[in-house]
Amino acid sequence: MLRLLDEASSIIDKDRLLAAMDMLATLDLGDAPEQVSCPVLILCADDSAARQAADELAARLPNATVRPVAGGPRPHQEDPRAFNDIIAAFVTSLDDDPTQDSPTGLPDDPFHDLPADPFDGLPDDPFRDEGFGDAPGGDTPER
Repeated sequence: MLRLLDEASSIIDKDRLLAAMDMLATLDLGDAPEQVSCPVLILCADDSAARQAADELAARLPNATVRPVAGGPRPHQEDPRAFNDIIAAFVTSLDDDPTQDSPTGLPDDPFHDLPADPFDGLPDDPFRDEGFGDAPGGDTPER
């Protein structure tokens, strides 16, 4: 934590950073994490405090993966290639997981339940089968 304060002190006021950290320490997510059903990747710094917080959050998420990342609190800046490799491996694993219908949890074909005729079951409409510009009376509207 002291390292984080030292690194951040050149960018942000220490009092504001401490206030933000206090707020995060008391943040109550309620039951929101338990409601997340899609796969979640939690990246954390490779230290015991960050790992503990990540593991606690992952325990509340039904489908979470924790990946500690070497380095400081900004792995996407410190080693972008390694960071991107971790993200790519996670996304690729979603495609390979046979228990997932799709990474989003949505059906592969979101329109599979739609009827072939979208007007099926609606009252008859005399203009339904008319093409654009084929209005009764033969007048074709200007386009």
